[in-house]
Amino acid sequence: MHTLHPKLARRRYAPIRVLVAGAGGNGSKVAIGLRHLSAALEALHGPHHRLHVTIADGDTIEHHNLVRQAFYPSDLGQNKATVLANRINLSSGTTWDALPRHLTSEDVVRLRPDIVIACVDNRQARRVIHEGADSPRSGVTYTLDLGNTATSGQVILGVP
Repeated sequence: MHTLHPKLARRRYAPIRVLVAGAGGNGSKVAIGLRHLSAALEALHGPHHRLHVTIADGDTIEHHNLVRQAFYPSDLGQNKATVLANRINLSSGTTWDALPRHLTSEDVVRLRPDIVIACVDNRQARRVIHEGADSPRSGVTYTLDLGNTATSGQVILGVP
């Protein structure tokens, strides 16, 4: 049986809000996976149990990003979050948002996501994300921190 966290299940007529911080190697793959998860939630629990995702990233797509990120040569020079959100929206009929700049802790509070997924590659960005998620005004239920180096990786699931 599939169940949702009680706080998320009570939101019967509003989508579950997810904030993906970082649209690079991990973030671009996570965002694509979230589109499939959203479709599964709708199929299992009805049209009101879907995801609304905001993708935040201040970086532009460079040639070396084409190796392991979900981008193509025609995307070079464009903002990662904007390209990714637009691509998912066009292909799936979603209305996800892009925040084409580096995330601040105030953004996390303002966006009031239910779930924050950190896909960033530096400690300062992680600190900013977790400061926002830890604020009592943020409304965050879960944080998922995905990180990797050239030789290792981590996944940390937490509650603010």
